[in-house]
Amino acid sequence: MSVILERSFWLILVLALIPLWLHWRKGLTRQSKLRAFSILTLRCAWFILLVLALIGPVVTWKNFSKFVVCAVDLSSSVTEGNISEQLPDAEKVSDGDQCIVLPFAEHPGRLRSLETAFFDSNFACGSSALTNLSSALGAAAALAPEDFVPEVILYTDGISNLGPVPQSAGEAVPVHFVQLPSPFAANSDLPETWIERFSAPVSAYEGEVAGMDLFVHATHALGELKIDLYRNGELAESQMLVFEKPGVRGVRFQVSVTPKSDEKSPLTEWKAVIHPAKEFDSSPANNEIAAVTRIVPHEKILLVERSENLGELLRGVLKKEFIEVETCLPEEMPASADALRAYGLVILSNIPAPRIPEEALTALETYVSVHGGGLLVTGGDQAFTSGGYRGTPMEKLLPVFCLENKDRPREGLALALVVDRSGSMQGEAIALAREAVKGAMDVLGEQDQAGVHIYADTSGWVVPFWKMTKQNKESAFRAIDQITAISGTNMNLALEKAARALAEVSAERKHIIVMTDGISIPADFMATARKIHDAGITLSTIALGAEAEPNLLSDIAQVGEGNAYVCIDPASMPEIFAVETASAAKIGVVEGRTPVKQISSIPGFLNFDFTKIPPLLGYVQTAAKPESRVIFASESKDKTQAGDPILAWWKSGRGKVVAFTSDMESPQWLQTWRGGWPDFDRFWGRLVAHTIRKNETNDFRIQTAFRGAWLSVSLTLPNGQTLEGTPQLTIDGSSPVPLLPVAPGVYGTRTKIVP
Repeated sequence: MSVILERSFWLILVLALIPLWLHWRKGLTRQSKLRAFSILTLRCAWFILLVLALIGPVVTWKNFSKFVVCAVDLSSSVTEGNISEQLPDAEKVSDGDQCIVLPFAEHPGRLRSLETAFFDSNFACGSSALTNLSSALGAAAALAPEDFVPEVILYTDGISNLGPVPQSAGEAVPVHFVQLPSPFAANSDLPETWIERFSAPVSAYEGEVAGMDLFVHATHALGELKIDLYRNGELAESQMLVFEKPGVRGVRFQVSVTPKSDEKSPLTEWKAVIHPAKEFDSSPANNEIAAVTRIVPHEKILLVERSENLGELLRGVLKKEFIEVETCLPEEMPASADALRAYGLVILSNIPAPRIPEEALTALETYVSVHGGGLLVTGGDQAFTSGGYRGTPMEKLLPVFCLENKDRPREGLALALVVDRSGSMQGEAIALAREAVKGAMDVLGEQDQAGVHIYADTSGWVVPFWKMTKQNKESAFRAIDQITAISGTNMNLALEKAARALAEVSAERKHIIVMTDGISIPADFMATARKIHDAGITLSTIALGAEAEPNLLSDIAQVGEGNAYVCIDPASMPEIFAVETASAAKIGVVEGRTPVKQISSIPGFLNFDFTKIPPLLGYVQTAAKPESRVIFASESKDKTQAGDPILAWWKSGRGKVVAFTSDMESPQWLQTWRGGWPDFDRFWGRLVAHTIRKNETNDFRIQTAFRGAWLSVSLTLPNGQTLEGTPQLTIDGSSPVPLLPVAPGVYGTRTKIVP
């Protein structure tokens, strides 16, 4: 017997009995002793009964009757017809004892009485290919009421392929194991080989290379086993597995996803078939398994290009593989991550850092890391190291550091910096212009020359063309600090003087950067730009502020084969000057035939032969970050050192960022790949498929479990959605089997496969 107090805290009232007894006794002094004693006794008894009612005592008596749970394994690995002989006879169960039957396989089933278990048509072996002994023991141990002595009898073949193999059901619950015969048991004389599990992607883009894992279980050492994978009814790939001993072996297939050719189906159907010898296979029905992959449409791609139609090469390649490509200029990039979510991939094609608005760059970081968007950055003379990415948030986002190898020689540059000093430049603008010019000179090396030409109504040289040694830079900086603003703007005269001076300078490359913040004295600027171009000099323009003429300056830069910048905020002037100078000097740019070697791969590249990839004609120097994965690198003359990254990627939050350091904007650096590599377009298709965000918003999931003669199929819809009709399963023309709802958004069925 045991006593339990449900509300023991009321026991504190017992302490009040003493003062109550004294108080009651004092009030009964005029009564006789017998009467006073009787009244006190009744009052105390009443108080004690009140306290007992409040604390709620519960008295229990120990029950020595047994509650026996017969947990019966009904998985397909158990031989049918042996269970009824093993269960206890209902008539022999002692009085007071209780006995129930708990069937199980993948999950515990519905309880049955010992008398009626075998009259139920659903109580049969083969209900599932999976066995979870741990789950069954846990459920059985929890069934016994508290006033019974629990006991579990586990009827099983001992094969558990789901969850851990249990050792007991707990110290308080004794478990007795009864071995059932099975053709799949380790000590079985019946040889068997079956497909344990097959996984295919739920969804994929058309043409994407999908990875599929297949696991095969063999009870004997059968040697080599051939496995065929069929895609839409046609053989896609075959592989061999070797079983030197019994057990489970796995194999991975890498096959591209394609729809059926004879119908507009959004599905790719897979079927895996194993071919064991007859002496190692007792049940051929479990030698094949099927799965489906839903083909999802590609998300839109946003291609950011420096000027309209400049990314025509890349756009043309993408449209061969993908449905929709939109283009914009850097200044037109969406300024919020929500706006960028309309695209699965953003491509920056040779975009200098100053042209990416700060708000757009912040949105891009969130778009990749939080929303899982893809980012592909391609190189050129205005990107990565030569594009001013060093030390910016853009470099932080990339899988590479934007660093120049200063030991690598490059051609010298003669640079003319033509700066507006008109009256509108007074104050902060002229101060920032001075810093911008000094910053541009600081980018250059000793092999370069630079001069500073300032103009208003008239123009003149503040710094003649000097070699950019440390001493000359210091002298130039002192002269630049003396520049002040005066009235007038005659840009054409300044351009003519700068061009004449450059013509007399000896250098491999010659370049002019002209900056203005207003409307110049009218002149034939296009004729001047053509003369400069004909003299072998390139020309870039910077429009400062709202009163400059950006359209005119853009036309001048186009004729001069340079770049045109619009600088609304004077504070961005130093960065623009530095980036344009680095681009003109080809800082970090490597040109010439460069052999490319493969360092690693991605799933989409497994069917490519990269040993025949042609050399590149140019790329931008970078250094791989430790966490990045380099796919291609340049071949280094020193075999002990790694080359520069050509193609690298990494995960950034939920998204992927890829850096391709060669130029897709123009065919100059890639003409060997375009003309000499047949897989060029397919390569870009696979790379984009690897990088683009996977659209799983509307994915459904189909899962199959197939072993023995039973096939289990479940269909899971996203977010608990339901279907208007009833989904059906049809196998080789047999009668459709309905998939019934088993949970919110989940439909399932089990069906027996007749060989």
